[in-house]
Amino acid sequence: MFEASRLMALKHGFLGIFSSNSKDEATLVVVKQLLLLNPKLHQISYFTPLRMKFVLVIGEVGSSSFVYIIRMTDDKTGELLGENFLKYVRIGRTSRRAELLPSWFREKYSSKIDDNLPSTFKRSVPPEIPSNAFRFTLQPLASDMDSNGHVNQSVYLKYCTDAAFVAVRAGYLKQFRDDICRYPTTSWDVSYLGESFAGDTLVVSMWQDAEKHELIFFSIEREKKKIFYCISTFDTESQQKKAEYVQSKV
Repeated sequence: MFEASRLMALKHGFLGIFSSNSKDEATLVVVKQLLLLNPKLHQISYFTPLRMKFVLVIGEVGSSSFVYIIRMTDDKTGELLGENFLKYVRIGRTSRRAELLPSWFREKYSSKIDDNLPSTFKRSVPPEIPSNAFRFTLQPLASDMDSNGHVNQSVYLKYCTDAAFVAVRAGYLKQFRDDICRYPTTSWDVSYLGESFAGDTLVVSMWQDAEKHELIFFSIEREKKKIFYCISTFDTESQQKKAEYVQSKV
């Protein structure tokens, strides 16, 4: 939903900087993402009578980057259901290096920002991968690529959940007994550190916080270089209660 609202807004002229024209000398890439979800969001089903409202604003404007914020609310009550913070960097298609945003963009939006950014919204320095981390190897497919010619930012989250699914089946994760996607998530703190392409060999490493088992860390490497790192929070208690309830009805 966040992805759809973001792309629709950009496609229809929001900010006036996005273009899918492959002849453009520069493009935009996501280097940081923070996703915060209200646990109530996971209680909403297809049959829930709910009208959602998405508000998109600028959170920060730098020389070559800007922060894009999407807030999802219940249109009737105004209750906040989720927030998505994304940091974009303008890069050259050939150089793959950061380039200045157009002067008109900086002048127009630098004074129209929402500075209510979480203190945690910064590019994380990935820690050393523990020796006991669970490792999962994969190869990106052509269908994982986007218009920038590299693996799309959203696909890395799929790689993480794929690795977590295998880890759960192997008994690696404590308090997780089912498909990882059945456990509600409340946050994803993601740093994009590099690129990968179809046919590359990627190694997904994951590990669990020693005390807070709901915290799971993911690191993805290409040719032994970290290109992705994230911290995710899963609600293990609600899934356990659900499983116990279902079992009691059997």
